[in-house]
Amino acid sequence: IRSPVNGKTGPLLIQPGNMVSANGANPLVTIAQVKPVKISFTLPQTDLARIQTRQAAGGLNASIDVNDASGQPLSAPVTFTSNAVSAQSGTIELRTQFGNSNLALVPGQLVNVTVELGDIQRALVVPREAVNDGPEGSYVYVVKDDKAQEVPVQVLFDDTKNVAISGGIAAGDQVITEGQLRVVPDGAVGVFGAAAGDKRGAAGRKGGRRGGRRGAGGGAGGGARRGA
Repeated sequence: IRSPVNGKTGPLLIQPGNMVSANGANPLVTIAQVKPVKISFTLPQTDLARIQTRQAAGGLNASIDVNDASGQPLSAPVTFTSNAVSAQSGTIELRTQFGNSNLALVPGQLVNVTVELGDIQRALVVPREAVNDGPEGSYVYVVKDDKAQEVPVQVLFDDTKNVAISGGIAAGDQVITEGQLRVVPDGAVGVFGAAAGDKRGAAGRKGGRRGGRRGAGGGAGGGARRGA
């Protein structure tokens, strides 16, 4: 018996002595294609415009949290973008393909996928806990002269850990990340038990990657099968 595809076999499902028939529903063994593998992942529909802009500008790349032989994360172009947004999840599916020469990826494996949708030059980054939502939009509390000042900001990107913002805040400003419910604008504040090196402030970055890990990541599938 010759397999129609190259791949890796799973456990034998039929043992010597078992009764089999020519049209039986139970296979003898399953074969998963492992070189190459396709990875399917989704991005929210709010990113659709940036996805299209990036593809028109020369292509969209995806990287995963699996390293190659040199220790660098694996990266490959996005080869497929769905023609419709899922009505159930509000996301759009994308796929990429990896050669998988070292067999580091296995069909059904979950990986974290990072897609770079754009660059935020000279990004100003603060901890996510520092950004608050109000009736007039997002704001942060900045500590100046031992008083809390409410500063409106615009969120440019949120990777669930840090937030790139723009507004009336500068690199090095000290922001409040805890106890905001007890803070009153222009009220006196005090920092207790914080070492000099533990003060959390706004960080200026030369360039920020716009596009982060999405959910649990994508699933590696053998051939055209997803989550085999």
